[in-house]
Amino acid sequence: MSIPGSNRRCESTIIGVVFLLIASTIIAAYMIEAYGVYMEVSDREYLRCRERLEFPGLDEADSQHRIVYILDRMIESRSVEGYELYEASIPVGIYLEGYTPRYLAIYYRGYALLGGSIEHTIRILKPDGGSDTLARIYVSGEDRSYGPYIVRDPSRYMYPDGFIRIEVYARSNSSFTIYAVDLEVRFTGRVYGLGVIQVQNVGDVTVEIVALWEIYSSGFKSRRDMSLSLRPGEAYTLLDSVPDDLVEVKVITRRGNIFIGRVKG
Repeated sequence: MSIPGSNRRCESTIIGVVFLLIASTIIAAYMIEAYGVYMEVSDREYLRCRERLEFPGLDEADSQHRIVYILDRMIESRSVEGYELYEASIPVGIYLEGYTPRYLAIYYRGYALLGGSIEHTIRILKPDGGSDTLARIYVSGEDRSYGPYIVRDPSRYMYPDGFIRIEVYARSNSSFTIYAVDLEVRFTGRVYGLGVIQVQNVGDVTVEIVALWEIYSSGFKSRRDMSLSLRPGEAYTLLDSVPDDLVEVKVITRRGNIFIGRVKG
């Protein structure tokens, strides 16, 4: 003989147990799926952080490239016919073809071999004629450097042969001798001179490149879709020529990284 109340309690207990089992199964499945997604995201993020691309030949911002032109010469003044004036000049050519410095910093080192001081004018010559004065200094018997004298946008002074031409002009009312030691030129800014732009995988995981952006000084931007896999150590030529007004390239990877190569500062 069964007891009605007892049966109802038994049925409720069974239903509760079944519900808990179902709920536990659903929660466990959700937790497993969530953990799988978490591990997948963590693994993808871990690999993303290990991606490393570089652009060989593209210098970092504000790097300086120092060139010293050793003049090492003694210069005797010559008289100017019809005037009580003596003068001397020192021409210097700076080869910059293929480079795009933001500006130049120029230093001159020299001294006079007799008493007093000699007026020096440092000029930069223009390809279409004439010149601009960078500095006017008075060089004494002390061996010292003068400068820096800044040349902004030096590309406008570049001759067709790739040279920028500078003249150090000295003059005095009496005969003089000067000793020119050196002319130092520092390229300040980003400089690119290889003629091509490459990207190299310097990390330890394979990188898939999906897009390339080109940014120009006019503000124009161009995107090119790509499907390129680079194993560690491999390099690829993105551009086989460098347009004059190209200022920046951006490489987008499948994992979401953006690598930037600045061509001009």
